[in-house]
Amino acid sequence: MPPPPRPPAAPLITRRSTLAFGVLLFVALVAASMLYGASGSGSMRGSGALGVGAAVAFGVFGVSAAVVWVSGAVLAARRQSFLWLMVAVVFGPFGSLACALLMDTGTVPPPS
Repeated sequence: MPPPPRPPAAPLITRRSTLAFGVLLFVALVAASMLYGASGSGSMRGSGALGVGAAVAFGVFGVSAAVVWVSGAVLAARRQSFLWLMVAVVFGPFGSLACALLMDTGTVPPPS
């Protein structure tokens, strides 16, 4: 007797995950700029514990920007919309966030 079929797994990249990484992107950007500005003055800026915190926040910003950029392109490709794909690819993570926010949420067309 064969095992019962497994239900289909939820997709890894969704609008919700794209928007969550977008929030993380903006929080990391604000935190990095605030920590870098508070880390010192003149040639000593970016040193000490606050400088390390700023560097970590800039790293989180970079990784989340890449994730948002790719996930926006995946969402647009999944919807088979060339216009939204161009918005996501050309305008980077901010275009991908626009795709996740403004793209219609109807059913996904069947694969061809």
